Amino acid sequence: MKNILAYYFLVLFPILLIYWIGISERPILLAIAILLYWFPYRTIIDGTKLIMRGVIDPKNVWKLLLSGSTIGYSRELFFQS
Repeated sequence: MKNILAYYFLVLFPILLIYWIGISERPILLAIAILLYWFPYRTIIDGTKLIMRGVIDPKNVWKLLLSGSTIGYSRELFFQS
């Protein structure tokens, strides 16, 4: 994920799908989509970017599941290409 635009696309595109599920008036599917986006999807995307940059060890990706743990890596995730 060397290109920051590709990272933003991977992060923001699923939000359109979640929005579409939200307006389709299916609250159970909306809740499932939000949970799937937040926990496994974002953990994989953010973890991959941080591993490629050498910021974290591949064994420590699971720690990104903890609430708020990506805040410490926000500069590497969002502002550096």
